[in-house]
Amino acid sequence: LLLLGMALQHRLIPAAIAQPALVALVLSMAIAPLLIRQHERWAGLLTRTTQLAQPPQAEESDIAVHACQLQDHIIVCGAGRLGLAVSHALRERGVPHLLLEASDAQVQDARASGAPVCYGDASRSASLLAAGLERARLLIVTYRQPIPAQHTVATVRQHRPDLPIIAVCANEHDAEQLRRQPGVCVYLEAAAIGVALAEAALAWAA
Repeated sequence: LLLLGMALQHRLIPAAIAQPALVALVLSMAIAPLLIRQHERWAGLLTRTTQLAQPPQAEESDIAVHACQLQDHIIVCGAGRLGLAVSHALRERGVPHLLLEASDAQVQDARASGAPVCYGDASRSASLLAAGLERARLLIVTYRQPIPAQHTVATVRQHRPDLPIIAVCANEHDAEQLRRQPGVCVYLEAAAIGVALAEAALAWAA
């Protein structure tokens, strides 16, 4: 502000430019205390409207808290329609498991349904290790996007070459890509639904 005033006094900057800049500086100085006092409220509104992800460290800490008591459990990657169906079946049978989901909206929906879910990117080593990858007995990939699925499988294989993996794909081409990885059982989405219907029919028939 002082430098701008001196520049204006010595006519180093045209008045048509300096005066509006001077007004803007004065207004910003007046508004700054209000913005500082309300920064938490504005940050909360911004987070809700833009769905800003929490830092990876906070994400991993939250996952580790939920997974610390899990042993010989199943990690379910994705909390969409298929992931929630898997979780529901596992809960009915009392099988310990944890869902990882990278969409904040789907995390909220999954929690509302009672599923044990954490916000996390299952393609990241830190997230999988926090979820107890070293203690898990099975990992299930339920999202249909082929690239994230391949990244997740590759990350798992870096730490657990022996861990059984079940993956669901939308088409045969994507399934073939995953079948190249050792120890991966791949189902086409339509076939997986058919198997579930057949199991339900057999249960009613019994």
